[in-house]
Amino acid sequence: MDIQAYLNDLDQNTAAIWTVANDCDSATLKTKKEGKWSIIEILEHIYLTDKLIRHIAARPSEQVHEAENVLGNKKIRHLLVGGSDRKAEAPNILHPKGNIQDLDTIKEMMSTERNLLKESIVNQQIRIDNRLHKHPLLGNMTISDWLYFIIHHSERHLDQIKAIIEEQSSLNALP
Repeated sequence: MDIQAYLNDLDQNTAAIWTVANDCDSATLKTKKEGKWSIIEILEHIYLTDKLIRHIAARPSEQVHEAENVLGNKKIRHLLVGGSDRKAEAPNILHPKGNIQDLDTIKEMMSTERNLLKESIVNQQIRIDNRLHKHPLLGNMTISDWLYFIIHHSERHLDQIKAIIEEQSSLNALP
């Protein structure tokens, strides 16, 4: 894994999230359909997922893979973004708690978390090696697989956020 390229991709991913979210008013951020998460809840879910993955990536593991990736960047992107019609229920630990009510709060939380991730990578608290940790749906993944997962998981949810915004815009345009 090219660490600098990954860090640049992570920064671009974060910027893309905020570019879209910054255009939302408070009502749009909090609007939700029955059984669905609001935009602010999706952002909280991304934050919770990032945080969990940072902890997973820092943990030791007795299992190792012979290569740097089990799945690799392209396959993870295909599975998460290309297969966006497939739904998977997030574990309860990654469900939004609903306590975050404004964009500034979640932006600060997510920015702090992503900066911690970047520092952990640069300072080698997270070693990008062949250690394996099991994902509940995708199976064993190496550290680089997990790091790519962060970006593509966010990308998948960014597409969902855009769809919510588009739906809200079309509803607001009705006479």
